Formats: sequence, C-alpha cells, structure tokens
Amino acid sequence: KNFTDLHHISQKGKSSSILPLRPSETKRKMKFVTIATMFVSASIAAATTPAVDYNCKARNPCDPLLTEGKYHYPHATDKKYVQCSDFGDCFVRKCPSGLVFDDSVSVCVP
Repeated sequence: KNFTDLHHISQKGKSSSILPLRPSETKRKMKFVTIATMFVSASIAAATTPAVDYNCKARNPCDPLLTEGKYHYPHATDKKYVQCSDFGDCFVRKCPSGLVFDDSVSVCVP
C-alpha cells in the first residue's frame, strides 16, 4: 500500500507525528474542502447580490403586485429597497445608515 511520508510538527520543542494518509484519502479531503469553499462563496454572493433589482420605473413590481402579499423588493443599490402599497403605488426607500436590504427577510439588516 502506498502511503505518504510521515510529517513531524514541532511546537515549542515538542514533536508529534501526523498519521499517514493514503493519496486517495488526501485527494478526497481536498475535493471536499474545494466544494465546501465554492458552496460558501456562492452562498455569500447570493445573500449579498439580489437576483433581480427593481425600481419604480422600468422594473416596477407594484402595479400589478408581482408576488401576492409581498410589498418589499430589492433595489439595484443594496442600501435601498422598493416598497409597494395596496393600491399599486411604488416607493424607493433608503435603509437606515449602516444597514442594507436583505430580500430573504424583507428588512434592512446590518
């Protein structure tokens, strides 16, 4: 069986051995780390970048209401959002200072 060499780590004069891994185990662990990193990166990007941005002109979600019961939509600028009224009126609102709009919960968050 083909094992990688043992490695030694020195910490403050102490030496400890790491158990050897088969090359296939090392490759499998590296794939997992790579896939996990890609997933986390995609999740962060999805959470911070709206899939579609709305405004009260060309992309008005309010008249008619795009999604029944939903009155807040992401704006092209994450420090703003679009608010709809029951009558189809459209308003661009600003988040308070230091906050950004999170479409998943329809509020401004830190």
